[in-house]
Amino acid sequence: MPALGEALKRRKFIPKTKGIDELIQEQQQINHGPVVNAKLPVRIIGGDGNGESHIIRSFNDVKINAELRNTLNSINYFEPTDVQKCVIPLIQNTTNDILCLAATGSGKSGSFLIPIINRLQKDKLSSGFCHSDTLNNSSPVAIIVAHTKELVEQLYKFAKTLAYGTQVGVAYARGQMPFEEGRRQLANGCDILVITPGRLQHYLNDGWIFVDGTQFVVIDEADNATLTEVADFVINDFLKKDCYKVIVGKPNQAVSHVHQRVLKVDDKYGYAAKFEMARIILRKISTCEKPKNGEHFCYNTQRTLIFLNDARSCDRLAIKLSDLGYRAMSTSSHREMEQRYRAVSDFKEGKWHILIGTDIIARGMNFPKVKNIIIYELPPIHRYQEYVHRVGRTGRIGTEDGCAYIFFDPRSRNDEMQAEFLIEQLENSQQQVPEFLRELQKSISDARSRYTNECSSTNQNSIEEQLEDKAELESEIITDKFANVPWPR
Repeated sequence: MPALGEALKRRKFIPKTKGIDELIQEQQQINHGPVVNAKLPVRIIGGDGNGESHIIRSFNDVKINAELRNTLNSINYFEPTDVQKCVIPLIQNTTNDILCLAATGSGKSGSFLIPIINRLQKDKLSSGFCHSDTLNNSSPVAIIVAHTKELVEQLYKFAKTLAYGTQVGVAYARGQMPFEEGRRQLANGCDILVITPGRLQHYLNDGWIFVDGTQFVVIDEADNATLTEVADFVINDFLKKDCYKVIVGKPNQAVSHVHQRVLKVDDKYGYAAKFEMARIILRKISTCEKPKNGEHFCYNTQRTLIFLNDARSCDRLAIKLSDLGYRAMSTSSHREMEQRYRAVSDFKEGKWHILIGTDIIARGMNFPKVKNIIIYELPPIHRYQEYVHRVGRTGRIGTEDGCAYIFFDPRSRNDEMQAEFLIEQLENSQQQVPEFLRELQKSISDARSRYTNECSSTNQNSIEEQLEDKAELESEIITDKFANVPWPR
């Protein structure tokens, strides 16, 4: 236990290395749903002005090498998603920078990994590279920056899967990874390096990697608060003026095929109302499981994610649900990396049916078979757009049977300030808006109008008073002026 004021030292952790069969099986669980190819509005701005002419219809429209194509087929990537149809040909056929905005769960990771791996493999084959040649262990050709350790792990596994059978080396690095493991990763080949911002800075400062030959830099989830400064620096200082801006769907909009239900809860008596509401929902999506010999009673629940705003609340809720017989686990940035990894991994494998966490699991993370999202607490108002990413953990890649339950406390100032945003989200998704939200919006609108009118009236009165004062002053000046003039006799 650290002394008072002493920083807590995090333990290093290396997860068990998975073989290619396990990685492929893991990717196969991410099924492409029936609305994966629903036509979304697509815009490609900038570049040569003809960006939309690059859009492809299928993988046959771009020359993908045989090894990569076989891997895509093995993980059920038979047709590109909307964002992949736009981005893959741009990366493969142009040298322009790209700024991409697309819906959650639309296949953005594949949109940059597929063409990058294809390009690197093509370059290696054209240069006569063979497995006996010296591996690239210090000069990554592609650097992919992700904001959380969990997302780095996920992107690394996906890239490793796609690169199977090619000569492209994939490495990764993140916090709480032993430096010996980092060196081993680089030594095994680092044509593609997936890394967190802090570890990237360390590798560059200490000369572990060199970027003279780097051709691709990808910043994933660049609008995340953790990466805002990095992204702004890159966009403002390095993104070329002739970059392509790819917009697929409506930016900052929850996917329309996920059913969003905003539920009114009165938190007048603490968390009791929210907890009871959560119990009602969980009972509806659970079946009773008869205990085996020596086991406690437990529920068999549809795969569910529950979002809260702080780590301790996550832990408390997980304990309470576990006591009731639910297979629930919590995760947050306060946990050791090993605990976080096990929680996510066990949830994906079905050991836990309910995963309770903060926003570290809200962006970019793929959770197969997640049917339900419970937003126990709305995000803080300064991070209100995290709502979109929380909802986006279900309905991934076109799966249409996801449902998001949003707890709304009208007594909470934080929730009240997000009422109009929620109405906008529901209306844009063509979903029903609860009457209490409409009433709250009207009361807010009326209050705003009264305040505006009062300010306008105050300003008008102030202007009139100023004009009156000015007139009085001018009158006094004129009176004084003529008072000193002698009258004619």
